[in-house]
Amino acid sequence: MDKAPTPSLLPIFRSQQQAELLALVLGDPAAEYRLTELAERTNIPYPSVHREVERAKAAGLVTSRRVGRTWLIRADVSSPYFEGLSDVLVKAFGVPWVLGQALSSVDGIEAAYIYGSWAARFSGENGERPVGDIDLLVFGGPDRDEVYAAASESEGRLGRTVQVTIRSASWLTDGSGTFHDTVVGRPMVPVSMRAMDTGGKDRSPAAGRSKRRQPTGSPVPTSIRPARQDDRSVSKTIEIHRIVLEKFLHDPDRVLDLGRARLVTLKRSVSKRSAPYIESWHRLLYGPRSDVVRLLMSTDEGHVELLKMSPFTTMLNEDERAEVTQRSKVRRSSAP
Repeated sequence: MDKAPTPSLLPIFRSQQQAELLALVLGDPAAEYRLTELAERTNIPYPSVHREVERAKAAGLVTSRRVGRTWLIRADVSSPYFEGLSDVLVKAFGVPWVLGQALSSVDGIEAAYIYGSWAARFSGENGERPVGDIDLLVFGGPDRDEVYAAASESEGRLGRTVQVTIRSASWLTDGSGTFHDTVVGRPMVPVSMRAMDTGGKDRSPAAGRSKRRQPTGSPVPTSIRPARQDDRSVSKTIEIHRIVLEKFLHDPDRVLDLGRARLVTLKRSVSKRSAPYIESWHRLLYGPRSDVVRLLMSTDEGHVELLKMSPFTTMLNEDERAEVTQRSKVRRSSAP
């Protein structure tokens, strides 16, 4: 039984997952996708991808062919629904990967996120008015004219104006001010990182930065023993909180509420030795949201021990836990 909600962005579709998958496949009819690739690019669990693809095949929207043991999926351009449906889907749900394709040729971009009304509606928030412009936040040091040209190139396909803001790579975690707090406190949707692939390098705003001291007053403990990045529990902890970060950027209020409720239970059961970690989490969950983002994005060894006592670990469903296991294996195999 499907539990995915009707998309707030365009609620004529049965679910958000259905709309996102169809937007990707129908939006690029020349491309063929493996089911695992669709799951990776949309961040939708594999079983859900399989169900949606089967429904699309039954409706004549996609075709498949077998190469060895792999099934390849592509749009069925002969369908009488193809042209009109693909146009609607791309305009409504294809914003992340359309922008990703346009920005992929621009050097110096560390990461990019969509924020504002489109991101909020895409993440499930309801609104009284239709979505207007697309708000795009670009991190790094790219040529501004190239970024603006790429965004302008996307406007025709998206049917909306793209408003671009460029900030340094560390702004998301180290920034301050009203604009920063507003952006971090509302849903953010990452621009498709596959479209800006750099040969396996991390393109997140936190990538490439060396370890730094925690700012004065930080709730993150500093007297924590280092942990090995190739350790099974360490890699699993990091990958769990990558998924939690995605949830937080989409719906920070819900994630904070769940974390605070779980923290109450943890306080009743932890040992005295673990009490400092619980106190740190209390300060995080009731403090600036940017501190939560900073910790969830961190791969610093010292922060892993705090993440192991996280109140967020119970948030993941069965499919997400399976994804964590797979990601953890990849992380350990690539560790130096």
